[in-house]
Amino acid sequence: MADDCRVLVPDGDLGDDGVIAGHDVDPVLAVGDARLGITGGPAVQHREIRRPRRVVGRHLVVAGLDLAKSRTDHRLEAAGSGEGRGCLLGPDEVGDVDRVERLLLELSHELLGLPEALVGEICPGCGRVEQPAHVGGRLPVPDEEKAHETQAIRDDVVLRWQDAGVTTLEILHWNDVHGRYEGLARLAARARTIRAEADHPVLLLDGGDVEESSVRLSALSHGVAGWRLLGAAGVDAAVLGNGGLLRYGPSVLPRYAAALGSAPLVCDLELDGAAPPGAAHSTLIEADGITVGVLGTTDFYPQYTDGFGLTERGRVTAVRSEAVALRRAGAQVVVQLSHCGLDADAALAWNQRGYLDLVVSGHSHDPLPEGRDTGLPTVHAGCYAQYLGRVLLEVDADGVTVTSMLLEEVPDDAPGDPAVLAELAAAERDVAEWMAEPVGRLDRAIGWTEEGRSDVAALMAEALLDHHPGDVGVVVAAHMEAGLAAGEVTRGNVYAATSSPGNPATATLTGAELRAMLLRGVSDDYASQTPRTFRGRRFGRLHVVGAVVDGDRVDVGSRPLDDSARYRVSGSDLELSRYGGLLDRDPDDLVLDASVIFPEVLERFLSSR
Repeated sequence: MADDCRVLVPDGDLGDDGVIAGHDVDPVLAVGDARLGITGGPAVQHREIRRPRRVVGRHLVVAGLDLAKSRTDHRLEAAGSGEGRGCLLGPDEVGDVDRVERLLLELSHELLGLPEALVGEICPGCGRVEQPAHVGGRLPVPDEEKAHETQAIRDDVVLRWQDAGVTTLEILHWNDVHGRYEGLARLAARARTIRAEADHPVLLLDGGDVEESSVRLSALSHGVAGWRLLGAAGVDAAVLGNGGLLRYGPSVLPRYAAALGSAPLVCDLELDGAAPPGAAHSTLIEADGITVGVLGTTDFYPQYTDGFGLTERGRVTAVRSEAVALRRAGAQVVVQLSHCGLDADAALAWNQRGYLDLVVSGHSHDPLPEGRDTGLPTVHAGCYAQYLGRVLLEVDADGVTVTSMLLEEVPDDAPGDPAVLAELAAAERDVAEWMAEPVGRLDRAIGWTEEGRSDVAALMAEALLDHHPGDVGVVVAAHMEAGLAAGEVTRGNVYAATSSPGNPATATLTGAELRAMLLRGVSDDYASQTPRTFRGRRFGRLHVVGAVVDGDRVDVGSRPLDDSARYRVSGSDLELSRYGGLLDRDPDDLVLDASVIFPEVLERFLSSR
């Protein structure tokens, strides 16, 4: 192509995908300065479109048939001439001109009388070609029995030039499903249809947070059910979000990997200098001859370090080093699959130009209908399985160009993917069987109430004190949702009583700190607060075992509380951290057991009684 890398095409005949519609008419050729203008009645109108600078040649695609890949001897004729030149229409280059283009030029010279000296002016390296809206040609279809019959290109047949050596890659994506599993099934069905109909490789990526603790199936499976559905949907790579990790800790990651069939991706969190067990920094995916590298990043929470022993890795350094490693391993395309949010991704983008080709974002729930470029092409599919993101990329020897970014809304009445729906039913059955297992017995019923004292909350405080022995056990009422009947207790009964993903914790407090904590926790003001932690439910009263609060008087055991003494207190990460509102600072020796959550602690306590 010429240095300005542009081509003139007929105005009004360029389709949405940049193609030229052919027409079955007789052309009349005329010559202009350094270009060939094809006229025949109506005035020629043009629209300018830009092409990538790294064009290495072009080949002809007619009616969906890529003639560069065809092994059939097609004939190309000038309509009405009755003559033609037969050859293999492929990217067999003659100098700077593809064989197909050379054939067109020869037709112009030999059949239509264009002076040979001017033929070279049509060469892609020498000038530009103009075509009016009403001009087309004929493409004969070989037939052994009727060798001389030809088939005209109709108005509804697509004729376009395509860059030789350029491969199209499509990336489908969604993020922040948050337990909307029926919606996920609809997205998966649409994705499967796109893949089946595409004539290019298509990858499917998940941007994190398929889990949702307020959704029963997700909570009861510790988020594993959602990862099973991602696997059934054919997801090629998924980034680790905060939905599962923050609630269940890194010990759940091997289960996520087994359910998906590949490791969740995260390169900016590590455990002992490596990716947490069950996770991976990045992955290489082979997509019909294109090697795609995908690396994962996720938003950081202090609990990852304080409670789980994870180490935050500098994101710029992590992404760059991972991208370089992927390129060295053969990646032609490198994608950052991010659960950091759009603002964080935009702040990082300019530092990663030249390292990454695309950022697939999640976490902030901000849909980008047409993507955006704040240093790097960036896409985000909103949340709750409303949209399927679609990105088209062109890949050649010189690099990657993102040509299209859009969101496709999948309606609520769209069909669900059968494989995902079948896996969803299987996950429900597995959970039902698991929940029916007996875990203990109670001699009496344990009551529950949202207001005032709740016996089941007191039982939970006793279980926490048993898990982490100490002087005092504490728990806020909002962790509990139902009581327990007398007799056999099943695992389902336990999870009905509490599905809280809270982790047991223990810390040392001074007497003065413990006094302030207990008096604050039993106050009406604290009980009426509605934190985000419990998604609209109030804290409720702080329940205490091992201590008695009577007005301003506090006794620990059988003795009055000593403000200068030190006491070991057991509860959860909420009660013993600042974000629970009971303490003004995080204790220096806070210990968090991320290996278990509330229902498991209560189950173990009941089983041991």
